[in-house]
Amino acid sequence: MNYLVNRATPDGTGYTGFTAELLSGSAVVNDTLSRELLDQGWLLCETYNTGCRYFVKPRRNSRFLAAWGARVTDFDVRRVDTIANSDGVILAALGEKIKGMPKLFARVEILKEYDRLIAL
Repeated sequence: MNYLVNRATPDGTGYTGFTAELLSGSAVVNDTLSRELLDQGWLLCETYNTGCRYFVKPRRNSRFLAAWGARVTDFDVRRVDTIANSDGVILAALGEKIKGMPKLFARVEILKEYDRLIAL
């Protein structure tokens, strides 16, 4: 399971609210034409049903989420800005922190998948 959520169901069976899927590291390289953000630990995630993308990076903390009866880790979330390089090519760039966006989290087991995706 390689998705991030902002709210868990009280019965521990799943999630509600905002859901985003982690994309492979190649998506960052393709959108930025560089490994710089990938090397800093940023991946792209895409929200279900809307296609909106955000840069995310795990905080690698661990807290207990009673609704799931499991440990979770939180993620920093940034906007995807667009810039034009010297050749006029439009590229993705790391934007500012999104104010007012609920905290995104996932089970700590996602860190293994995250490390695999970032290595691509």
